[in-house]
Amino acid sequence: MQPLFCFRPLPLVPRFYVLRPAHIVESYSDQSPVRIVILPCMDPVSGYKKFHPLAHYLERNIQRQVILQVPRDYAAFRRIIEQGETDFAYLSAHVYLALRIRFSQEPSLTVLTPGGRQQHHGLLITRSDSGINSVEDLRGRTLLFGAEQSTVKTLAGKLLLREHGIDVEKDLKEYAYGSSCEKNAFNVYLGAYDASFICNYSRDVLSGGNPDWPVPPGSLKVVARTRPTPTWIFAALGHVPSLLVRDVNRALLSLTFAPAADRNLLQGIESAGFTVTDEKYLHLLDEEFQIP
Repeated sequence: MQPLFCFRPLPLVPRFYVLRPAHIVESYSDQSPVRIVILPCMDPVSGYKKFHPLAHYLERNIQRQVILQVPRDYAAFRRIIEQGETDFAYLSAHVYLALRIRFSQEPSLTVLTPGGRQQHHGLLITRSDSGINSVEDLRGRTLLFGAEQSTVKTLAGKLLLREHGIDVEKDLKEYAYGSSCEKNAFNVYLGAYDASFICNYSRDVLSGGNPDWPVPPGSLKVVARTRPTPTWIFAALGHVPSLLVRDVNRALLSLTFAPAADRNLLQGIESAGFTVTDEKYLHLLDEEFQIP
């Protein structure tokens, strides 16, 4: 049996990959595919592996082909949104706010944390033997944020530094943008960076147990935590028919931990499910982080 999706570059559009269906299901072959773009928080292959089960689930539930679009970088992601070359987007909260004029008036969905919350926070981590015991101790050190457009690992991380009098450009020896929490933690363990930010619900990477990123228990510690920020958003673009938006939202809202298949899918995207976005959290993000 062929896999549902194959992975190949789309040569006409630089700097992003598209995951396309490897076969056409006759029962809905007369309908146009539904395209979902994922804001990159990791490399394209990891993004594909993480979101493929979700796309497969939607395909079965809405009886439409689903195409995953996994850009290599934020510039490509933004281009796809601004040119209307997708139907739905999975993106961090502050990027959604910055591009909200492009999105539907239908309700967006918030991705719940594994603990069932609509907010999460970042953790500033370092090696246990680093001598870094406070945010102020970062002066003259190297720091790895999350992806450049990460709300919790970059935007909230920079705010935490400002609140403690740390100027990113003047006070740090060096800083860079990383990707997944696992890779960030492993970079700190290896000594590539003195400190980094991870999501609070990924703090289990500090205790080891992941064969891909073997960080010995006790080798890393938490120094500080950021302000709470809204989690990821799943939203339709403005051109998408309301009926399709409601069908997709209904399918995502019905995911629970009860069936094993749903539970495995949600654990794969580090979530407890979806809920309709509570606008009050977005308004707080607007105010606290001064989103344009």
